[in-house]
Amino acid sequence: MATKLAAVGEYDVIMPFKAVGVEIYPVTSSSEFIQKVMELIDEEVGVIFLSDKFLDGAESIFEKVSARPLPCIIAIPGPLGATEFARKRMRNLVKKACGVDIMGKRKESL
Repeated sequence: MATKLAAVGEYDVIMPFKAVGVEIYPVTSSSEFIQKVMELIDEEVGVIFLSDKFLDGAESIFEKVSARPLPCIIAIPGPLGATEFARKRMRNLVKKACGVDIMGKRKESL
């Protein structure tokens, strides 16, 4: 059985995924983003790539999938890099998996 792949976010960020067979769902607002992701979760999509621009305030997505094996949620940084929400989430996942914070504190440039 093939696993469905989807990408949700700004068109410019998710468009390249279409070239490798990922279904893309461009959105322009946070509410549209959350609605589309919830639909994809209910459709049992296996992997969902999410533009991290819309992740602030989207905790309901992670609450819905946290106890399930699928879908795998992967945040995609935008052209300006990862948002603080995405960094904190990654740090917490790594800490949970390893039992210790191995990512360390981010040093500011001089």
